[in-house]
Amino acid sequence: MTCDAAESADYVIVEGQGSLTHPGFSGVTLGLLHGTAPDFMVLCHNTFRQAMKGYELEGLPVRAPGELVKIYEDAAAWRRPPGHPRARVVAIALNTSDSLNLDDERFEGIRRDIEHRTSLVAADPIREGAAGADRLAEAILAAAGAAPPSTATAR
Repeated sequence: MTCDAAESADYVIVEGQGSLTHPGFSGVTLGLLHGTAPDFMVLCHNTFRQAMKGYELEGLPVRAPGELVKIYEDAAAWRRPPGHPRARVVAIALNTSDSLNLDDERFEGIRRDIEHRTSLVAADPIREGAAGADRLAEAILAAAGAAPPSTATAR
């Protein structure tokens, strides 16, 4: 379906599943990553999770966003021919739903810290609504060299 959609669309967005660093989901995630052959990726990161879901007792840590960016970009490169541009992570979608007491000021501090450490746009589209989703979309369009739609046509 991804190949068929790519024939007629400028952009095809494929939602990923699992994580390359999760022992139970990495095989599915790698298959999806290689099968879709992305040019750009948005890394989804659960900001407050310290251990992999289902591996809390073992203490299998969730890796830092910067480390995950490298892991995903490297894994995506395995299926690219030599000389082909690398697939890049262009933004980070944050999941801050685990913290019910997270006020706006603390959230902004966390978001800015992740942006500073990764040099990528970070946003929580659930928490921030359209403003966060727009920042993620604009990062994809900027990476693709496309002009974002004007405010008048986007609303």
